[in-house]
Amino acid sequence: MRLSSRGFPSGRGSRKKAALLSTRNDAIANTAIIAAGVLALYVALATAQSDRRLRYSLDAANEVWAAAQEEHQDVA
Repeated sequence: MRLSSRGFPSGRGSRKKAALLSTRNDAIANTAIIAAGVLALYVALATAQSDRRLRYSLDAANEVWAAAQEEHQDVA
């Protein structure tokens, strides 16, 4: 492979190969970015859902606690 005066390969098809490699790398990077976005959305939705479940559980526990307090006051 010959080198140009600037030190870059100047052989036949080297620019085409560089363009194809660059395009491939861009496609891989774009796919990774999209996958990261989907994963972030999934995590955000799962976190929101678990927060809701925790809130409902805490509300139910609070109701049970209040009922137990009332029973305790009625007995005493």
